[in-house]
Amino acid sequence: MPCLEDYLLAVRVTGAPPAPPGLETVSLSWRPGTDRRGQPVDAVRDAVAALDAVADSGLTTADSYTRIVFLAPPGPTGLVPYAALHGFLNRWIDVHADGAVLEMPGAGGPAGEFVAPRRPEPHLMWAQLGGPRRTDLPWVFYPEDCDGELDPRAMGVVHRAARLRMVPPGSATAAFAMLAEVARLRRRGDALRFPYVSTGLEPLPVSKTDPHQGIDLEAIRRAAAEYRRMLRNALPRAEPVPAQPVGPLNQRITEANTVDAREVLPRLGSRPGDGSGWSCPRAPLGHSEDWTLRLHPDNRLRCHYCEAEKITLVRLVAETLDLTPDQAAAFLLDPPGAAAPPRGTAVVAHIVGRGPAGYRCLIPNPTGPRQSAGVLPFAEVGRIRNWAGGRPPTVGDTVVALVVGSVPGPGGGATARLSLTDGELVERVLAGFVPSLASGQVVVQGVARCAGAQTKVAVAPADLGIDARGTCVGKGGANRPRRAARFLTRGLTSERIEIINYASDPATYLANALAPAKVEVSDVRIEGRQARVTVPRSQCNTAIGRGGLNAQLAGQLTGLRVYVVEAGTTPATPTRGPDGVPPPAGRAPGQR
Repeated sequence: MPCLEDYLLAVRVTGAPPAPPGLETVSLSWRPGTDRRGQPVDAVRDAVAALDAVADSGLTTADSYTRIVFLAPPGPTGLVPYAALHGFLNRWIDVHADGAVLEMPGAGGPAGEFVAPRRPEPHLMWAQLGGPRRTDLPWVFYPEDCDGELDPRAMGVVHRAARLRMVPPGSATAAFAMLAEVARLRRRGDALRFPYVSTGLEPLPVSKTDPHQGIDLEAIRRAAAEYRRMLRNALPRAEPVPAQPVGPLNQRITEANTVDAREVLPRLGSRPGDGSGWSCPRAPLGHSEDWTLRLHPDNRLRCHYCEAEKITLVRLVAETLDLTPDQAAAFLLDPPGAAAPPRGTAVVAHIVGRGPAGYRCLIPNPTGPRQSAGVLPFAEVGRIRNWAGGRPPTVGDTVVALVVGSVPGPGGGATARLSLTDGELVERVLAGFVPSLASGQVVVQGVARCAGAQTKVAVAPADLGIDARGTCVGKGGANRPRRAARFLTRGLTSERIEIINYASDPATYLANALAPAKVEVSDVRIEGRQARVTVPRSQCNTAIGRGGLNAQLAGQLTGLRVYVVEAGTTPATPTRGPDGVPPPAGRAPGQR
């Protein structure tokens, strides 16, 4: 179990215990029932007071990547500022409550972890979890102990209710554990849904937006997230670059997205409902009987259980049939029995055996039953960092790989040579999740990758009016890079994909590349091919990264050897990996 000394930053509200000496602390000037001036307010305005406290605290969006702990006051009152903090930082933060640290990341697990039972009623507007028994609205008993479990019917009510009143227990630890469990059960795809904090004594709701049902934690979380987006939008955007010719693979993805979805959905096993509703062909959350998939006039689709945004047809086909975007485009455009995938194509490959040169693989043909042969060299697998469980892939596993060439096959034919580490593989997967990359509106200026651990992708717009990074990340809870990384790694590694803005100025480019650390351009000193970057103590570990990886990848993108030093100290040796050898080089601008 972690202790407070393991964190770099503590966020404390009024009434919470003080942080230990040496731990940097940010104070939120908030207490229940008061505004930023300490004047009394009612429960509804507590939400505004919590948002004001976060805005006045001095926290920045860069703090999202610092190891933070929330110091909770006694009882459940800390849930309100915690919701604002969660929305602003866009992640779960561990909580120090009742003298111990409660680890919270489990609530933000992968979508589909909770399989919802069938809808308990035709439509469930409001429900209450915990507190005194209610007979005038659906009520679910909640065990007082943190390890209590809900029965399947109770979990279905918590998940299906459009609005949920949560009556937290009296202790802070139990209250935050309850919030984490409720958020897990109410999760839809990548979208979180926080409950109302209730006393259980509020009157019967009269509408879906009844303001007298307690404090709406979800509204607080969303407002704080919007404030975070406002701050990010105020940052300088990437400078535009000349438009570049769109490659043939990206042209195919763009063309495939224009195929009439009404002709494709039946091929995926989807059934039409009333109006524009269809059954979702993926149905990972037990919603196959509902018409949850909506077809919009622009030929994009959205299932509100699976996505936080409308998605393209290529992405739907890829996720339904377990194909890469390139293979999904082939499914939509090619006639039956098309040829094997060409060089530069991302493919899904099933490992079926071992040979003298590497793993033998079978590559599914999206247009027919025949599969292509492939070989994955052992050296490719050996260059991957951080295999899940310490175990590299073996026979029976499925990987996403890039076709980088061909070798003679056992029967005289050609066998595709596959790569797991090529930086272009990340580009090919992202093209299916970010339509503007496939269309050429956003241009990839560089890729630096340590396969299995971290990838940085530098992007720039081809037009001044486009926010390149914002387009790649997506709005709201879309988080396209996270979804793309999940598809790419398939749980075999925990590699993450980071999108940064390209800049022609080397100092600005390096400051951007060191994200998620907050680096001021004025603190970057470049001499020749070396750069010295001075950062405050709270950002030092983030800028360097585990084993020096973040600084190494930033150096690969910019072509610089990066020294990260803490403010007030002298530079040490260049950042390197644990074995003293930098990871495989990424692709810098101009390198193809």
